[in-house]
Amino acid sequence: LSQVDHTPLSLHLRPLSTSNPRFNDFHIDLETIRTIGKRVFFSASWNEHQVTICLSSDGLSSPVSHKEFSLTPILEFVDKIPTEMPFTRFTTITTNNKD
Repeated sequence: LSQVDHTPLSLHLRPLSTSNPRFNDFHIDLETIRTIGKRVFFSASWNEHQVTICLSSDGLSSPVSHKEFSLTPILEFVDKIPTEMPFTRFTTITTNNKD
């Protein structure tokens, strides 16, 4: 993951912030999966534009540290992870973190 400049939202991503996306609308780069606490981050593309997706069972309601690095959310949406996606690592992570 690379650090994101916190300037106003790119013109190319403004439609994403007002859309009703589904998980299948993104092309996922499975090689970039990183787990931090209860969240899983990975690179993806939406209409040829690079984005970072964060999967979380508790949404953005849990506190996020803004000390050294942070990502500014464009939008939050709820969707099921498709069964054909090879997210066995994520399934294990969410199962282990359920309280």
